[in-house]
Amino acid sequence: MVERGALRNIRRRFKFRSAGRLLLWPIVLSSFAIHEARAEFKVSGDPPVSFGVRGGVHVGLHPAAFDARAEGGPRGLLRIAVEHDGQPHLLNYIAVEPIVGGRRGYSELEKSADGKPGKRFILTRVPGSNRTAEKNDRLYSIEQTALGRALRFSFEVERFRNGARPRVEVTLFERLPEVVRFRTFAMSDSKLMESLVLTATMGNQLRCRDLWLSETSVSSRELFHDFSANGFASCDAFPLSTMHRTRDGDIVAVITPDEYEPRETIPRADRAWHSSLPWLGQYWLKRAGCKTRKLRVLINGRRVYWGGDLSIPGGPSIENFEFNEPFKSGQETWFGITFEDPATRFGFPYRAPHAPLVREVPAKERVSRLEVGRASRAFQNGRFEDGWTGWQRSGGAEAFRLFDQGDGKRLTTYGPDREANMGRVWQCFQVPRDAEVMRLFIHGGDDGALLRVALWRGERLYRWMTGRDDNEPFEVRWDLRPVRGEVITVEVQDHAVGPWGFIGIHGIEVIRSTATRP
Repeated sequence: MVERGALRNIRRRFKFRSAGRLLLWPIVLSSFAIHEARAEFKVSGDPPVSFGVRGGVHVGLHPAAFDARAEGGPRGLLRIAVEHDGQPHLLNYIAVEPIVGGRRGYSELEKSADGKPGKRFILTRVPGSNRTAEKNDRLYSIEQTALGRALRFSFEVERFRNGARPRVEVTLFERLPEVVRFRTFAMSDSKLMESLVLTATMGNQLRCRDLWLSETSVSSRELFHDFSANGFASCDAFPLSTMHRTRDGDIVAVITPDEYEPRETIPRADRAWHSSLPWLGQYWLKRAGCKTRKLRVLINGRRVYWGGDLSIPGGPSIENFEFNEPFKSGQETWFGITFEDPATRFGFPYRAPHAPLVREVPAKERVSRLEVGRASRAFQNGRFEDGWTGWQRSGGAEAFRLFDQGDGKRLTTYGPDREANMGRVWQCFQVPRDAEVMRLFIHGGDDGALLRVALWRGERLYRWMTGRDDNEPFEVRWDLRPVRGEVITVEVQDHAVGPWGFIGIHGIEVIRSTATRP
């Protein structure tokens, strides 16, 4: 399978007064925002298997689990979780992949010495714990640094088939809860490594599709549009010249979803591959001053989820995401998350691709919105049991069909002209003041621009989803709480032709809060 504001690389001296004398501490500041509130570190297991910062990033080693996967999933991977609502939620896996003599090792895929898949990550004694350490449990240390209190641990990886024996040092900072620092080393008995890649391997759990570069973003939808196999789709590496530099000189590459809230889409009924996290970006960062002349950023993609043939809703997404550069002992790379638009967070010169879209509301819909508002009319006939009652059709949508399929009627834009049928089906309604979500099921083709189900908040797009080029429905649960009391429009839009140029929906309902029902 594949922070806000870290510390500006300008070296200044900040003055602290202690015991009546002036102390000068060198502080390094950069693109990470400093959280002044004191956090807490969390360590779990004996021996430890997970380490985290309250309210921020958690890092786990097998068999740590941040989700329902047995033993937290496969070996040979670091688990990266993000604390949300007081609990860590799995975000991504990071694999260790050394390159020796042109041969790449794969910590997740190669067998261990015990014959099982996945290399073992073995905690090692913390090297060089400094004199300001408050705690040193041999397998991790908590110490004072120029960046505040830090928790540090180190692990080595079993020998790879190519002879590599890497060691990785991991550091979490209380004042930088949304980042983790990695430093990489070679064990004394390791073969010479050309590169030691840390690759984030599960971008498609959040369906990340946009890679942010210096002048514009590139989309996996476009890069891998013609890819039809079940394996990995690759593209050329993006060199240093294409990467964004912050005003502080840090080099950063970011991946983000192109949906408003990926957690609102449930790919499978058993919730496999479902992310419980809100929208966020993931990034790799090199601090200003690092020697990075040969640095590259690489991504690959998949159109189906790893380990099967289940198509990814919305089309191909990014799976592996990594920095690649010649190996040097002790080289440092930061991995982080941001809940902000990367343009705001890092100063990219363009806005988020998922930013709200604006349209001109059709005249007939404007009239309907007024009528619905006067009558306080609720959503109706979401299961199409009464045919087209409550729904409006335009632009050739009269050719769209309703058909029976075991669990009730379904709408499909596949009509007499097959995929060539185009048009729009829509309904305006007032959202109840106790509404929680709009639940629906989607099947059909994948084209986010021409083929989709959407909610419009007047002229602004509120939510949307397209299909995944198959006829297996998946569930969507759009949050209606921010639009309670408003008149909004749900629409099915088909302007696509050609293979999979249709979309279908069924089982639409507005679910209301049980706590407020009479």
